[in-house]
Amino acid sequence: MSKLKYDIVVVGAGNAALCAAIAAAEQSVSVLVLERAPKQARGGNSYFTDGAIRFAYKNLDQIREILPELTETRAAQCDLGSYTEENYLETLINLSQGKIDRDLARTLVSSSYQTIQWMHQQGVKFALLDRNQAFKSKGRYHFWGGLILKAVGRGVGSIESLFARAVDLGIEVWYETRAIGLIKNTQGQISGIKIKRGQKTLTLETAAVILASGGFELPWDGEISSGKRLLRGRSWSGVDKISKVEVSLDNGRNWQLARLRQPNLSQAWVRWDLEWNARPGHYQLLARATDSQGNRQPDLVPFNQKGYLY
Repeated sequence: MSKLKYDIVVVGAGNAALCAAIAAAEQSVSVLVLERAPKQARGGNSYFTDGAIRFAYKNLDQIREILPELTETRAAQCDLGSYTEENYLETLINLSQGKIDRDLARTLVSSSYQTIQWMHQQGVKFALLDRNQAFKSKGRYHFWGGLILKAVGRGVGSIESLFARAVDLGIEVWYETRAIGLIKNTQGQISGIKIKRGQKTLTLETAAVILASGGFELPWDGEISSGKRLLRGRSWSGVDKISKVEVSLDNGRNWQLARLRQPNLSQAWVRWDLEWNARPGHYQLLARATDSQGNRQPDLVPFNQKGYLY
């Protein structure tokens, strides 16, 4: 029978959640991970990503610490350069249009290389991101945007490696379990978490709860305040570069063109955005991309293993 008291409870089972759980377990505390999905669908959004992770680095020697199998011949084919902490911070400021919390951003940036090293030590293997994050010129691969490495096996590989490490550390994972409320003591400190497991509602005693269940996307029934908004997304084609992205605010009845950002290269992710003056009401948002060869996302996606088809 599972116990009902843990030092730390982690809500979510994606990359961030598993890293938090593993880091906690390394301190010899009891850790429970709550995953709303069944075991075969575990991993959250991380499972569907390309596995690329941005971090600051100074030179090739630092890359070799994470990618020890990088040969001299392969390194000579790549212009890896450097991506300094200043470069990383500037990227975050630009993408957030200056709205990012500078103190939190500096913490993220200054710890990024140490974090990628730590993930490598936990068993996550990395490879050069040269297929869709680099272009070849004069016989060498040139990377852009500060992204040069991804997990071997993409997001799936990262998730499976972290789960393997979690098992080694004795971390418990409860599947098909949903967090429904936090419990505080009279001093306002977290003292427990209420969960729904199957048909049962349980209360777990814990000194800390780590919420790592996502949040960069709205839920299906999400709400935002009215006013000027900037809708942003990413699109990709495995055939050619994206020629246009259309966005519908009324479940596909009407479409308008989004603005494509640079760089926009063949078989690479392209950023896009659309300015929207949101008025009170109900909206169903859709987006569809078309590549330069005329291939367009279908209105209905046929079932495909792991959801990678579209």
